[in-house]
Amino acid sequence: MITEQELELALSLRDKIKDLKSTIAKLENVVISDTQNLSNGISIDGIKIACDDYTRGHLIRFKEEILEMYRLKLTDLKARYKEIIESPNDTLRRMIEENG
Repeated sequence: MITEQELELALSLRDKIKDLKSTIAKLENVVISDTQNLSNGISIDGIKIACDDYTRGHLIRFKEEILEMYRLKLTDLKARYKEIIESPNDTLRRMIEENG
C-alpha cells in the first residue's frame, strides 16, 4: 500500500520527469551556429561575450555535457518514481489479488 507521502512524492517526481523531458527535447534541437548569430557574441547575465571558433567549441561541449547530465538525472528520477509506484511488495500483492 502506498502512503500519502509516497503518493505526493510520486506526483512531484512525475512532474519533474515531465519538465525534464521537455527541457531535454528543447536542448536537443538547439543548434550552436557558426554564422551571423554568434558574430555579435552572446549575453550571459547581461555581460556580452565575444564568440570565436574556440568559444563556439566550448558552447557545443557544454550543451552536450548538460544534455548528458539531464539524461542521467532523468534516469534517476524515473527509477525513484518506479520504486514508489512499483515496489516489489505491491507488485506481488497485485499479482496475488488478480489471480486469486
